[in-house]
Amino acid sequence: MLQGLTTNMKLVLFGVFILIVGAIGYGAYSFIDRNGKIEVTVNAVPSDAHITFNDVSTGAGTIYLKEGKYIVKGTKEGFNDFSTSIYIDKDHHSVNVPLVASSDSAKQWQKDNLSKYTELEGSAGQAANDEGEAFATKNPITTVLPFENLIYTIGYRADPSDPTGDSIILEIDAAEGYRNAAVEQIRNLGYDPTDFKINFRDYKNPFSS
Repeated sequence: MLQGLTTNMKLVLFGVFILIVGAIGYGAYSFIDRNGKIEVTVNAVPSDAHITFNDVSTGAGTIYLKEGKYIVKGTKEGFNDFSTSIYIDKDHHSVNVPLVASSDSAKQWQKDNLSKYTELEGSAGQAANDEGEAFATKNPITTVLPFENLIYTIGYRADPSDPTGDSIILEIDAAEGYRNAAVEQIRNLGYDPTDFKINFRDYKNPFSS
């Protein structure tokens, strides 16, 4: 069949074949590369800032990362360097990189593009709300804490052993002899104390001299 085709037609068909094979190969590579990874949205102002995750260049836009802790850095000539630590998982998959101008020309650019910073701030606020809702869903007791009366208080703090920041430790400040009462109050709030890590601290009476 190819014998009746001109050289130009053969070249065109060969080019089409190469494009198809390349597209299939790229699709397969992308699937393999993204398999088991989380889609992460990286928002940066300026958008052409040089961005790295654990010293690997990524840039702004959509990237795919394995779950874990990352040091995110952003740099651009004329702007102060940006650095933050973040744990990427299904509830933490948006990163905002606002660079603050340092040179005169960059300050003018920042002044002319304040709307971009405002938009980024709105994106950060929405991400914080989403993460806050996810945190409350995982730790519903936080919606009724802190609890306080005259003999004890019940609060919470992040569990440092959990890199995601999603686990908590209950903090109980209780007067001597009232720790059990504080634990029972957790039951009264509708939660099983044995489900939590609890740290007891010495109670300081606010009415004592």
